[in-house]
Amino acid sequence: MASEEYTGISLCVEYNTVDISGLARSVRVAEDAGEPEEYDITHKGDSAKQILEGLPEAPKTRVEFNCLDETLGAATLLDFAINAKDTLKIYPEGKTHTYPMLTLNNARLVNRSQPIEWNAPVPLDATFVAKNSLTRSSYSTA
Repeated sequence: MASEEYTGISLCVEYNTVDISGLARSVRVAEDAGEPEEYDITHKGDSAKQILEGLPEAPKTRVEFNCLDETLGAATLLDFAINAKDTLKIYPEGKTHTYPMLTLNNARLVNRSQPIEWNAPVPLDATFVAKNSLTRSSYSTA
């Protein structure tokens, strides 16, 4: 499963049109479709093995998001229930006209952690999965 990671101070992430960025640190996106099954259809007398390709696997996308909660436990990411399903939008370079925008429809929030330590920033981690591919486009204010 190939993945790409986005970081930077301009990184912006929205879920259900709500900005969940907090102090966004990273977003890792991994897309996978799996290989189709292969069926051996070799017959007696064939001079080489004959293979028939089956149906392709359904695409899957996994997004791992990491940020710091600068709101003392009131981060908007905490407002969503586990298993919530909505649209996830990632703006790797911020919400600026013509800059890249990644959209994942039907993204399900499957995991969220909030390890709290005394006298330290609170990191928030969330994992979203979807049974579809990511759409890549450009942000437009027009």
